[in-house]
Amino acid sequence: MCDTDEFGKYISKTRMSNYLSLEQLSEGICDSSSLNRIEHGKRYANKLTRDRVLGRLGIDGYDYENYVSIKEYRQWEIRMEILNNISNGNLKEAYQKIKMYSESYDKYCNNNLKMQFCIFAYAQIKKRKGYNRRLGKIFADALECTVKCSCDMISSKVLSAQELSFIMDDAYYNREPERMRIYEQVVEYIKKPYFDVFSRAMIYPKAVVHICREIFSEQNIPDRQSYVRMLELCSGAKDILGEAKRTYYLWEISRLLKNIYSYFLKNDGENSGNGVAQEKAEENQGFMQAFNEAGRLAGISVKMQDDTYIYKEYGVYCTADVIYKRRRTLGLTVRQLADGYMIERTLAKIESGRANPHATTIKELFKRLNMSAEYSRLEIVTDKVEAKDTIRNFKKKCNSGEYDKAKALLEKLKRNIDLSVPVNKQFVLRAEGYIAFKLKEIGMQEYMQVVKEALECTIPYECIMNNKGDIFITNEEIMCLNILMSDKDTERAKVYSDFLQNVFEKNKDEEYWKRQKVYKVLMTNLANVKGSEGEYEYSNNVSKSIISMCVMEKKLTFLCENFYNLAWNYREQNKSKQEYIHYVEYSYYIARFFDEDRSMKFFKSRMDEWK
Repeated sequence: MCDTDEFGKYISKTRMSNYLSLEQLSEGICDSSSLNRIEHGKRYANKLTRDRVLGRLGIDGYDYENYVSIKEYRQWEIRMEILNNISNGNLKEAYQKIKMYSESYDKYCNNNLKMQFCIFAYAQIKKRKGYNRRLGKIFADALECTVKCSCDMISSKVLSAQELSFIMDDAYYNREPERMRIYEQVVEYIKKPYFDVFSRAMIYPKAVVHICREIFSEQNIPDRQSYVRMLELCSGAKDILGEAKRTYYLWEISRLLKNIYSYFLKNDGENSGNGVAQEKAEENQGFMQAFNEAGRLAGISVKMQDDTYIYKEYGVYCTADVIYKRRRTLGLTVRQLADGYMIERTLAKIESGRANPHATTIKELFKRLNMSAEYSRLEIVTDKVEAKDTIRNFKKKCNSGEYDKAKALLEKLKRNIDLSVPVNKQFVLRAEGYIAFKLKEIGMQEYMQVVKEALECTIPYECIMNNKGDIFITNEEIMCLNILMSDKDTERAKVYSDFLQNVFEKNKDEEYWKRQKVYKVLMTNLANVKGSEGEYEYSNNVSKSIISMCVMEKKLTFLCENFYNLAWNYREQNKSKQEYIHYVEYSYYIARFFDEDRSMKFFKSRMDEWK
């Protein structure tokens, strides 16, 4: 089995655009000739390898949909179980699973990366237990699985977020005299332009917290210059986390900012020359209250207790499950899908996981199921680095309400991708409809029609809405469906409500579903629909479950919507006015953290309306 061409080409072009050699990128992962074959689509790269290569290129894999074989999926599941057990404090069970995972055999597995993960997980167990002895040596051993790097070599190496994290942990536990210098080097390293905001969010806040702790350790009462430096670092860290919508070390950063603001307000008054004012302190305090409330609803501490987040992954799918569920979603029989390509018995074996098909077989089956054949992909299929950068910039302009600029970026994207590929056409159609609607070039009903047309580039609308069993729809299809569910037509709204409730009831106890981004999108919509129908308790329970998932995953993407849904339900039930205002305020401060101007204005108007 080997990767399809587009992913390998994308890796190659990204590597060259970052002026990296094969030897630099492949160090400790594989030999340079193997990476060359991966780039040319002649060798399969397992998920650990793909993730590390992307990581060293400064690309976080969160936005990717990843498809893996059943054996590799089981390996991934074990890794996630280990990490979740550590996060939940089930340390004995985590240790047993580490032992089982380290002894398991998979011919496609990258042993260096597998061993590195096991050492890292073992270190996290010791850290949670408070056994700090020899932790520095353990983190150093983890780092050496892939790269040998002294503190003087950091800037010359090609490192991923995980490797940078190991360097900081080694420094914290093992290199006291050199700590500050190492942390400062990591801060400068992660500023390299090819690191995306999600990769920066994994490392920059952690480095900042370590630097601030060193300052307080070295100076019992830090001087003014140190406070200015800490303000700059912590503000930068919070901005990165807000853009990425992540919570890595966010409570610690917010706590530091609270102390820093107090210092300046005490010494400079409200009109500080450093830009620190009462408004900033109140904003930080409001956000901390909202963040703590999310933790309270989830029953989880919002403080960082471990670093398992650097390995946690979502959007991973088993190809056997995908083929089976997608076939059923489309209403196809085994005979219809296999027709003219393979015998039915072979397809049945593939779907049950009893056969390990070649990449060309997966590619053909995915094509018949109207899906991209890439093992790792974003919304579009392309090998062009520029096209993927354009999508990220397009999203930023949409989020900031700069629709004319977003429209120009979309036109640029269309010139750089193949629109005969169904998933590419689907993304562009949906995006064009959204921009046209926001610019008031089309009305709501016309917009809905465009989105439905986009959805049906890959799957008939009726196939989804009539589905009563297993379902598999891609992230882009979910985006289309989410828009269609905002339709105000009463009859259609009831159909959407029934569909969402059916999905929720069938999958609410399935960990597989809860790990997918699809789940949170659909369930947030379900909470809104049920609240509108007057089923307030049901709606509240769904929203609280999504808030809990946001806190556990350290990703705040759906927090605003679900806080506001709770507020709306309290208002409709004529419950405490104060409770309503609190939850709207929480939504406002989270939106402010994200720097989402339109959402901030909306929540502010709701607060003023009731005050």
